[in-house]
Parts: sequence; structure tokens; C-alpha cells
Amino acid sequence: MKRTICLLSCISLLILAGCESTSPSARVVSQTTGVKDLLESAAEESSVVTEEVTVDTESLSESSSVPSENSDEEFDIDLTIDNPDLIYAEVFAMVYTPEDYIGKTVKMKGQFVFYHDEEKDQYYYACLIKDAMACCAQGLEFIPAGDCVYPDDFPPALTEINVTGTFNTLEDDGENYCALTDAVYYW
Repeated sequence: MKRTICLLSCISLLILAGCESTSPSARVVSQTTGVKDLLESAAEESSVVTEEVTVDTESLSESSSVPSENSDEEFDIDLTIDNPDLIYAEVFAMVYTPEDYIGKTVKMKGQFVFYHDEEKDQYYYACLIKDAMACCAQGLEFIPAGDCVYPDDFPPALTEINVTGTFNTLEDDGENYCALTDAVYYW
């Protein structure tokens, strides 16, 4: 009986704390059926916060338009220089109000994730960004420029990656989604 009570107490504490032994993005990767599902799953994990957040996309975009330290190139949105909560909020705004970002150049840093659609024999790639507490993740799919071949031209899953590209909305099987097109990446 004591053993059962201790076990139930431990499980209750884990549920209340919201912690797991695997990182949220690793859990998301293993339970999804595509990049869109992966990004939606990450957003669902933050549903408590996302329902209450209103984002002023103009002020976020203006604050992010500073060139990065590692390049002379300027970006409309540089997600590598702000604090994690601002970066997470900006990506959230990009996904939920894409019309405000279409055609802007974006630089971002996060975890590399991918999905292979066996039916279409096509790979999909994304960069996931966590908030400051690393409990919520939001990300964007990217479509590499050139003829990249997985796995030769990509890092292992969950590796930190830097991606630059042009923000666009695309359609796949009748569904619209956001992606960085003509993306260049390094890790």
C-alpha cells in the first residue's frame, strides 16, 4: 500500500510540475506525422500562454531589424539577437499572422528537426525555437536553397542550427503553411 501511495505521489508531482525526462522538442519529434504537425504540437504545448498573449508585431519586427554580429548582411527580422521570450513571441506572431511577414528576410537560430513523408518520399525541415524557460517551442519550416540531400547536407536532429531565408506562405495538399524559402543554414 505504501509503495502504491509513493508511486502515485511521484506521478502526481511530475504531472503538476509539467516536467518529463525528455525535452519537449524530442517528444514532439517522436509523436508527429509531419512538420506542420510538429509545429502545431509545439504550439499546443504552450496553449495556456498562447491564449493570453497579444503581440504587437510592428514593434517586434522593428526591434529585430538590426544586423547580426556575424554578418554585414541586414535582415528584416533577426531572431538571433533578442532575448528568448521576445524571439518566441515573434515566431508565434509570424505563424499566427503570416500576412504581416510575407517577403521579409529572416534569420533565426534553434533546434533542427525534420520529417520524412514516406508516401511522397519527401523531407521537410524546420527550426524550433524555445522560450526562455525551454517549456514551450514554436518553429518554422525552411526550404533549403539549392539541391540539398538528407542526411548528407544536414546536422543530426535537435542540433542547434542557424537559418536565413525569405518568409512566405505556401500551399500543400490544400492547406496553407508558413516557411522560409531559399533558406541557407549552418550549424
